[in-house]
Amino acid sequence: MIDTGKIKTFIDLAHTLNYTETAENLFITQATVSKHIQSLEKGLDTQLFSREHRQITLTEAGQLALPLAQKIIADEQQLLTQLQQHKKDEQLTLNIRAIPSISRYQVFNLMPAFQKAYPKINLTFAEDEGQGLINALDQKRADIIFLRLFTPLPDQYEVLLSATDQFVVVLPKTHPLAQKETINITELKNDPFLLLDELTQLYDPILAMAQQAGFSPKISYKGKRIDLILDMINRNMGVSIMMEKSMDLYDFPSVVMRPLEETVTSTLAFVKRKDHHTTATQLFWDFCQQHQPQDNPITEA
Repeated sequence: MIDTGKIKTFIDLAHTLNYTETAENLFITQATVSKHIQSLEKGLDTQLFSREHRQITLTEAGQLALPLAQKIIADEQQLLTQLQQHKKDEQLTLNIRAIPSISRYQVFNLMPAFQKAYPKINLTFAEDEGQGLINALDQKRADIIFLRLFTPLPDQYEVLLSATDQFVVVLPKTHPLAQKETINITELKNDPFLLLDELTQLYDPILAMAQQAGFSPKISYKGKRIDLILDMINRNMGVSIMMEKSMDLYDFPSVVMRPLEETVTSTLAFVKRKDHHTTATQLFWDFCQQHQPQDNPITEA
């Protein structure tokens, strides 16, 4: 590989034809100028300068090499400029991924507020579930994720706790248990369950609750769409256990929710990797801490 520092010495000496002036221009010693030229000539196996009668001139090969050497330096500068611009653009891009139900939580308002405060930052947003969110963060396809946590994350992640939610029973108004203030999960053992699937990270905790209560639930449906489950409950097709704040019953007049006797909560949090730093990521992180919702204060874990 050709040393661009030596090429720059060659170009300057070709213009000045003076070792002293070249040394001053490049802030190096005359000895270094001489070493650069000798090393370059040896590497190219070509004499670039003629040194006769204490004067130096470009050889025919040197004259041929000069415009090509200038192009190498120009291309190097263009490469550095474009890479610097790319890095700068990266610093001003923020990729956020979140669980689909994020819009049900007040922290969702932080994203449009952040965009308004920092219009030059290109914010992109996508939905994902559970482990898919962690994978996106680890593979740097996301700068920040918003997800539901039942257990603490490993130490390589930085966490902003933003809200809590709890499991509730969702059932038809005509169900015999709909009149109760709270429901014990064992009272549902004969009902068909309509559940969000494993990817949502809600399926396994519900199965664990049922098994701890001594039964295996009869699962009639597994999926990712809360609205479809609510519509099925609205049509008296079964019951469900879901997170209280993740759903809106306005369009489902025949559906009610009731607390479980044994409260099981989850934490909603923004998460980023401690070893991933960009300007946009840090700005959003600071913004979240400064503009936390009043009823769900954000805290760092």
